[in-house]
Amino acid sequence: MARLPRTSSAELIKHAAEAYIAGAQMDAPFFLYLAFQNVHAPHTVDARYRAPYEEHAWLTEDEETLYGYISELDEAVGHVVQAMKLAGRHENTVYVFTSDNGAPPLHD
Repeated sequence: MARLPRTSSAELIKHAAEAYIAGAQMDAPFFLYLAFQNVHAPHTVDARYRAPYEEHAWLTEDEETLYGYISELDEAVGHVVQAMKLAGRHENTVYVFTSDNGAPPLHD
């Protein structure tokens, strides 16, 4: 079995959602549940999402990573909404965005 390139769960979920939306029947409603894992441990994020926060001296490394993690989630959700628009489904769609009880504190 071929190994997949290193990627995040948000990337995998985003790509699966985009593929599903692109292949969905236009005349049939559907329910799409996306369980993104951001901001749960392990707290790792691609450097491109963390970089915008590194210039803020008042942020700790953990906070930079967490904020980058949130930015990655925001981008992924934006791609899913864009896929709905491209499929002509956006105007007749209800989006519900919710979270569980959140991540554990960064510091004890």
